[in-house]
Amino acid sequence: MHCKQLEDFQQSAVNAQKIAFSYKEEEKVFQVNALKGNQIIIYHSTFPNFSAIIKKMLSLQLGLMKPTSLKVT
Repeated sequence: MHCKQLEDFQQSAVNAQKIAFSYKEEEKVFQVNALKGNQIIIYHSTFPNFSAIIKKMLSLQLGLMKPTSLKVT
């Protein structure tokens, strides 16, 4: 299954048995694959904005309900 949105991949890949990712620096392409049951779930995109990644990671780790309450300076 190919997911066009990262959020769709995240929802579909919950409790996956294995996850693998790759990053092709020359092309700035990020791909992540998840194995869940007998299904392979794939998401790929140009590499997302670094600030967005940090914001998402911190909001998850700190338990913030709205990631928009974080400011990047």
